[in-house]
Amino acid sequence: MRRYLLTLETILVLLIITACSANSAARATSTVTLAPGMGRVIGVLQVGTTGAARPVNNAILYLSGIIKDSAGKESFATMDRVHSPKALTDDLGHFVFSNVPPGKYGLVLDKVTNSYLLLKPGSQDALFIQVSAGGQADFGILIYDSLPQP
Repeated sequence: MRRYLLTLETILVLLIITACSANSAARATSTVTLAPGMGRVIGVLQVGTTGAARPVNNAILYLSGIIKDSAGKESFATMDRVHSPKALTDDLGHFVFSNVPPGKYGLVLDKVTNSYLLLKPGSQDALFIQVSAGGQADFGILIYDSLPQP
C-alpha cells in the first residue's frame, strides 16, 4: 500500500509540473479541428503604442452578434456569456475562437462587471469580422492606447 501511495504521489507531482511548465502550456493559438460548417477567428490583442505595445494576457473575449437598426445599418452588438463564442488571450495576447457559426461578429472585451465592444484601434468605427464555414478570419494585431481595467 505504501509503495502504491508513493507511486501515486510521484505521478501527481509529475502531472502538476507538466501542467505548470511553460513548454507544455497550451497556447491560445493551438489548432482545433473545426466541426463541419464552422469557422475560426484569430487575432492578437495588445496595448500601448505601435513601437512599444505589450500583449494583453488572460483577457476574456467574446464574439458578439450584430443587430441592424430599422434603417438596416449595423448598429448594435449582442453578447451572451453563456452562448456567445468565448476565448482567452494567452501570454502573447493571441486569441482563437474555434467552431464559430458563420456570420458577422463584433469583438467584446469582458471585464466581469462590464463588457466593452472593441472599435477599430484609433477610431470610432465598428470592428466587425465575417466568419465563413470552414474558413479562418483574422483580426490581425489589434493595438489599443488603453483598455478598460477591472
